[in-house]
Amino acid sequence: MVRPVWERYFFIDGDGVFYNMGTEKGLPIAGVEKLIRGATDFRATASAKEELKQVLEEYATQVARASLVFCIHAKRTTVMEQDVVLVKP
Repeated sequence: MVRPVWERYFFIDGDGVFYNMGTEKGLPIAGVEKLIRGATDFRATASAKEELKQVLEEYATQVARASLVFCIHAKRTTVMEQDVVLVKP
C-alpha cells in the first residue's frame, strides 16, 4: 500500500489531530515586534511579544492544517492560495 504524500510530513493521532513531523522553527521575535509597531505606536514587553508570537503561530498552524485538508481533497500535494482562501472566516 502506498502512503499518501502528506503522511511524510504529518501524522494524525487517535483524536484526529495533525502533528508536524518537521522541526519547529516558529516566527522570529523581531517580526512580531514589527507587527506590533506597525499596528500601534506603543512598545511591548518581551513577555507580550512572546505571547503574541505563540498566538500567531497557533493561528497560522490551524490555517495551514485546514488548508492541507482542502489540498488533500483536491488530490494535490501542494497547498495553493485557493486552499487558504477557503479557510478564511
